[in-house]
Amino acid sequence: MYFSEFKILSRYSIPIIGSEVLRNTLLMMPVLFIGHRSAFELAAITLGSSYCNVTGWCLLIGMDSALDTLCSQAYAAARTREDKKKIGSILQRGFVILMAITLFIFALWEFTEPILLLCRQDPDISRVAGIYSKYSRFGLIPYVVFECEKKLMQIQGIMYVPTFIIGSALPVNALLHYYFIFSKWSPLPDELAYIGSPFSTAITFTYMSIVGIIYIKYVKGSECWGGINLKSIFNFKKWIEFLKLGIPGAIMVCNEWWAYEVCALIAGILGEIPLAIQSIFSSITNYSYNIPMGLSIATTLRLGYNLGEGNSKKSSATTKISILMAFAFGIINSLVLLIFRYKLPKIFTDDDEVIKGCSQILIIGAFYQLSDGLATIGNGILKGSGHQRNGALINFIAYWCIGLPLGTFLCFTLKLKLNGLWIGMASALFSVMALEFVTIYRINWEKEVEATVKRINKN
Repeated sequence: MYFSEFKILSRYSIPIIGSEVLRNTLLMMPVLFIGHRSAFELAAITLGSSYCNVTGWCLLIGMDSALDTLCSQAYAAARTREDKKKIGSILQRGFVILMAITLFIFALWEFTEPILLLCRQDPDISRVAGIYSKYSRFGLIPYVVFECEKKLMQIQGIMYVPTFIIGSALPVNALLHYYFIFSKWSPLPDELAYIGSPFSTAITFTYMSIVGIIYIKYVKGSECWGGINLKSIFNFKKWIEFLKLGIPGAIMVCNEWWAYEVCALIAGILGEIPLAIQSIFSSITNYSYNIPMGLSIATTLRLGYNLGEGNSKKSSATTKISILMAFAFGIINSLVLLIFRYKLPKIFTDDDEVIKGCSQILIIGAFYQLSDGLATIGNGILKGSGHQRNGALINFIAYWCIGLPLGTFLCFTLKLKLNGLWIGMASALFSVMALEFVTIYRINWEKEVEATVKRINKN
């Protein structure tokens, strides 16, 4: 049983890890291109991206985690063709809820500059970050469309296609970035070249969503799609079950992301160079995070499937195997960051001061990779079993009651600056790992199967 679960998790996680790495590369394009223009623009784009993460992307990513739980469990429990088509209704309800949240995000991104000024950020950097955020709104809707398509494919075991779609979008995105930012044929004046980045991202997301629709409709993936069902979409009683998982899922992600973006705000207070170091450090560690994140998503899907199938023993086996795999990935990530800490920053910038500072802080990044990987897999286990509420509480305690207070104290009081800040965040990750493992250890998988049956029947 354990070996079979290992094989299934490996088969799921490899394409999902690839998808996460490619998606992260896609979102990294602004830093890669604008970072070679000037440290000022790099700092501004970093701040703008941080604001967008805090007020937008984390809400969407957290809310759509409910789809992973509900759809994977419902797919495993489906016994007939009609049962499977009802999964499309769950997806449609999720899409409508996510679109409602998108309208709220549109409004928040309109007021980026004044909000950043209230947070004591540099006025010039805040102005550019505000412009960047406003134009980033064009990418929200196509992003939500593609994420729903991706989840529809993944629950049906179509793991590689989203990876191929994102992979095909990378050269498109790179060419668009070059065209808008560096090309002599760019329609943008040089002082506004940076807004070519959100334009490029929006066009790329649109391309991805169109390709996804074509594949699902004409190739494979329509098994769980029974057409648009307005009666089911606007059955507000069924929204409650989605929101019971989606809201804690959003809080769970927001607690984590907001803490990291507070780090970016603190780096902005420290100055332009620390903010640039923070940007590159975050970009590099985001790549290492993609590996346990891919495994975490695979674990959520597999755990949801096992619970929906009513198999408590397989659910327990999936949990144990995923933790062992996360441990191995954490060791590998630590070694890679430690060995290549001087070379990796050079990919993003030519500034010697930024490269030197980033190589120093990467030592801390290498140190916390193990706890980060195990904490991430813990998140996946809690989501797969429908325990987003526990995850939200754990993240709040670890990041906001332990990590950030300690990091701020070390940064400003002991004057350790960015090093102190990230020592605090490393302690937060260790706390998340420890608290999640205590919670997971206490899970009764037979009772989880019973809870899953009730959840599926309600939905």
